[in-house]
Amino acid sequence: MTAKVRIGVLGAGNMGSFHANTVAHRTPETVLAALADLSERAVRSLAERTEPERCSTDPEEVIEDPSIQAVVIATPGHTHADLIERAAKAGKHIFCEKPIALELPAIDEALAAVRDAGVKLQVGLQRRFDPGFVRAKEMVERGEVGDLYIVHSRTRDPEAPPLEYLRGCGGLFRDTSVHDLDVVRWLSGCEAVEVYATGEVLTDPRIAEVGDVDTAAIVLRMENGAIATVDNSRRSVYGYDVRAEVFGSKGSVEVVADRSTFVTHRSKAGVCHDHPYWYLDRFAVAYEAEIRAFARCVLEDTRPQVTGEDGRAARVLGIAAQRSRAERRP
Repeated sequence: MTAKVRIGVLGAGNMGSFHANTVAHRTPETVLAALADLSERAVRSLAERTEPERCSTDPEEVIEDPSIQAVVIATPGHTHADLIERAAKAGKHIFCEKPIALELPAIDEALAAVRDAGVKLQVGLQRRFDPGFVRAKEMVERGEVGDLYIVHSRTRDPEAPPLEYLRGCGGLFRDTSVHDLDVVRWLSGCEAVEVYATGEVLTDPRIAEVGDVDTAAIVLRMENGAIATVDNSRRSVYGYDVRAEVFGSKGSVEVVADRSTFVTHRSKAGVCHDHPYWYLDRFAVAYEAEIRAFARCVLEDTRPQVTGEDGRAARVLGIAAQRSRAERRP
């Protein structure tokens, strides 16, 4: 019989639901051993679709269950660090959606707990598992782009999250930009040595009420001399827009996935095709792949492809960008 990882999923929101379905139905190496969320209604609704062995409104019951080998943390971001520490102390391997925590001291405490317990921690930076991004990374590593000159990453959401979410997410630079900042590190294979950021409220005046911006640009100077740029927006009227490009001495490679299907309509009115509206439409394959990768690293005792240190590094750059914008300096 093939070995399987018994996983408990914490959180029954959008990402918790997606991950629970992946664990239960799309990953042969896993068993959905438990599901927990503070909302009994959310747990019951998700359980009807995923059929976990047990459900709870108390994450601690899942964490302390000795039959469970690993947990997937998809709860609100401000709860992640505490759950990571508790899961690590219970000897559970951990997959955690970003962020590990909003502030660096809490991140460092969580990572220390993981190291002390000797468990694995994989952070949910799913673009590293998207087929297009993976191919671009491979081409850069093979030298097909040559010496790197410019790396660019873009994320534009179709609409802003609710204000309640915005009040607790840490701001655009720590919430959205971290995905792009991680992509810049990963595709370039090196670290940033300087960050400059600017941002404004251009799409929704209410965002200013929570002290945030909805439109931003970041310029990074990389340790190999390359320049990296990031642009973000909370409102893209045509749908979710994620792209990346690496440009160098031998040419460029660009990741563009602006179609939900491979259907193009040509008529007198013009040529058009559909476009992914939201992140689950764009990155469904990547979200499934990252859970399968997590299961394999537990079963094979290998290093996670996206470590806690990777999650921390992206957060450091997000904090630096936020500080740069506030102080109007690199």
